[in-house]
Amino acid sequence: AWESNRTSEGYALIAEDSAYIRKVLLDVLKSSKFSKNIKAFYNGLELITSYSKLIAEGAAVDIAVIDLNMPIMDGLTAARSIRSIETRGKVSAVPIVFFSSVKADDFLKKQMELLSPASYMNKGADDHPERLAERVEQLVSYLIEKYKK
Repeated sequence: AWESNRTSEGYALIAEDSAYIRKVLLDVLKSSKFSKNIKAFYNGLELITSYSKLIAEGAAVDIAVIDLNMPIMDGLTAARSIRSIETRGKVSAVPIVFFSSVKADDFLKKQMELLSPASYMNKGADDHPERLAERVEQLVSYLIEKYKK
């Protein structure tokens, strides 16, 4: 179980164009107390705008959970932009998790290597509320295990 005294003061950022999936991600991240602050966005451009402001303010960002297929700016472009902002700002690379229904092919695996630390979890094809919530809980458990030790 996640202990509230281990909650980071930083931010968890979500970019997901489905309002339903965005809400599930937001709710599960809040209930897990992964980060004190959680922001959710409709597309990659909104995420990048907020990320850039947070970095300029010196705020800590714990994680970015990004869908690959979104309008205006897709997930890979958003992830590349995050890395560019970090390089310019000379800040540590935030872990990126692609939470998407797109299959992790060789191209995506290569991109994740280039965008390290980056990982992938499939949303699954079934968007039934209970099964989606299970996948999101698996995602958050993975994040806690990997990044909150």
